[in-house]
Amino acid sequence: QTDGPGEFTFLAFGDSGTGGDNQRTLAARIVSEQAALVLHTGDVGQYRGAFFEYESFYFPIYRDLMRRTPFYPTPGNHDYGTNFAFALLALHATPTSGVPQEDHGRYYSFDWSNAHFICLDSNVPLTRAAEGRDRMLDWLEQDLAATRKFWKIVFFHHPPYTTTWHVNDPQSTLARKHIVPILDRHGAHLVLNGHEHSYQRTVPLRGGAATEPAKGIVYVTTAGGG
Repeated sequence: QTDGPGEFTFLAFGDSGTGGDNQRTLAARIVSEQAALVLHTGDVGQYRGAFFEYESFYFPIYRDLMRRTPFYPTPGNHDYGTNFAFALLALHATPTSGVPQEDHGRYYSFDWSNAHFICLDSNVPLTRAAEGRDRMLDWLEQDLAATRKFWKIVFFHHPPYTTTWHVNDPQSTLARKHIVPILDRHGAHLVLNGHEHSYQRTVPLRGGAATEPAKGIVYVTTAGGG
């Protein structure tokens, strides 16, 4: 299935790659949805990001959905467990326009109908970008400035706003400090994250404070995939 005009729905989930009964039960429910695309919010491989994890806990479980629906993943911290997410990146062909070759698959963007989707890598590229040693944040600024689509939807693994286990996670802190201001400046609407193994949703936020719906971003953590 490819992009086309008009209304569409999409699925977003993360932290799925356990191979357990919960993942398989949810996968059966997911397959029944008539979604246009899937955003995976990271930890596609839930242990150490090795090839066998994707071969056992990803492709076989979602193959019926993958036959008709494209998957767009972002690397999670567990995907980084083997050679900086090498296996995850090797197994997917994601958009590359405007992205430096060495970062292909780590961050990218694409359009679907009247929506612009942006994938970021909140692992090593974010750490390096915060230190001025990576181009991801510059790319994000330019990408958002260039799009003319109405909806701007961003997804990456570490949630900037969370209330439980990862409230003090250093990567979440970096995301809140370095990614959120760019999204605020360019009027993003929705941010989807993983990492925190639950479902959480904020009120519309701008600069970390509640605001009117038309002026803020809603942050959704969807990391109960397995």
